[in-house]
Amino acid sequence: MKKRFLSFLWTLLFVALTFNSLAFAEDLKLPSLFEPEKSFSFTDFKGKVVLLNFWTIRCPYCRMELPVLNKAQDAFSEDVRVISVLFARGNDIEEAKDWIRRNKLDSILFLLDAEGKLFEEFGVMGVPYTVFFDKEGKKVTQLSGAFPESIIFSLIQKILGK
Repeated sequence: MKKRFLSFLWTLLFVALTFNSLAFAEDLKLPSLFEPEKSFSFTDFKGKVVLLNFWTIRCPYCRMELPVLNKAQDAFSEDVRVISVLFARGNDIEEAKDWIRRNKLDSILFLLDAEGKLFEEFGVMGVPYTVFFDKEGKKVTQLSGAFPESIIFSLIQKILGK
């Protein structure tokens, strides 16, 4: 009986933390990496499937996955918005911008989280980390690590019901 009660309490705590995290993410505004005067929040993209990707410039797997996400944005542009959140400070910000330009990743919306607030809210422990939301803004799944195009596209199609 005691084990069940403790299990129930842990479940409640997990649910409460999850809902608090999503509510905060909806209210949090992050600046565009390339146009810092423009800020975006999660609610700006309701009505679209959202892929919220977390990365750093020092992560080789992130740099492998971002071209795949750019291709996904191009392929599903009417129904999907890929948002990539960079955690960086100082010279890493300019290095990331240069890398993005060199690789022509112009379809993804890149945001800057210099304080790591969104990383913390989503409990990101390693990158790349991508969270998939449906058109109503409900979290569907998340991927930890870099995944091939076939898996990313398949997940998007499943969320879209195609």
